[in-house]
Amino acid sequence: MTKGEQEITVKQALERGRRMLTRPASYGSKALAGIIVLLMFLNVLPIGIGMLLIPLSMFAFIWIYRSYVVTKWKLWAFEHTRNVHELKARAIMEDLMPELPGWLEEFLQTKEQKQRWKELKKKFDVPDIFIDHPAIADETSIYYPKRLYISGIVFFGLGICATVGYVFLKRNPLVLMLILPCIYFLVSNIRKLSKNEPWIVLNRYGIQTRYGGFISWEFIEDEQVLKEKDSEGDDTYYLFFRHPGGKEQLCIDKLKIKPGELYDLLKVYRNRFNQVEQGLL
Repeated sequence: MTKGEQEITVKQALERGRRMLTRPASYGSKALAGIIVLLMFLNVLPIGIGMLLIPLSMFAFIWIYRSYVVTKWKLWAFEHTRNVHELKARAIMEDLMPELPGWLEEFLQTKEQKQRWKELKKKFDVPDIFIDHPAIADETSIYYPKRLYISGIVFFGLGICATVGYVFLKRNPLVLMLILPCIYFLVSNIRKLSKNEPWIVLNRYGIQTRYGGFISWEFIEDEQVLKEKDSEGDDTYYLFFRHPGGKEQLCIDKLKIKPGELYDLLKVYRNRFNQVEQGLL
């Protein structure tokens, strides 16, 4: 960072990453697909070839563009940001950069860029500075959305009504057997909605999960928001941490929390615990 330039926050670095990487790649690939559709409409390009080119060209554009621009963003962001550990974790979580650079990214880098990144990696030897967020309460409870319970109640309730109506019209009592699973799931959703217990509770003392119970920060290690690919190739996010009894991995995709928000909560409550242990809080 040159003299006179100011450090930026992780949030500012991520926002610039979205402007440089995510949005142009999305808009550019869609514009390219639109051009191909136009060429097919004008009979300049055969439909069969055009339909094949659309997904291939969109994938190629996004891959090449991001592989080229990600280096420019990384050099700027990590040079101007103090908390590089947090920046890297959040950038990987938001698909702004891969955990390890791809071969095309490394191929497109100049010698100067490679040297600058090598120097910037030394910043990872220094721990991040903790900045508390006063807006984050002493305790945060994370719930399963009520609307999903309500939709289940409506769905299975309608299923019961439809089954009873069919039996009444067709005079076939055997169909009543279909009511049993509907009743089970209806009652289950009603009970869950009435209790509405949190799936995750976080505070400066530790983490409590629905099935794992409470565990103090003293015994928690490697807490993080873990991102994995599911069977269909989509991103799935988990609350993950290790403890003396093993590990906890809880899917958060359907909970009322975004991965980045959960990451911030883990960082804040962990550091509040550390400050209490050190007598600073």
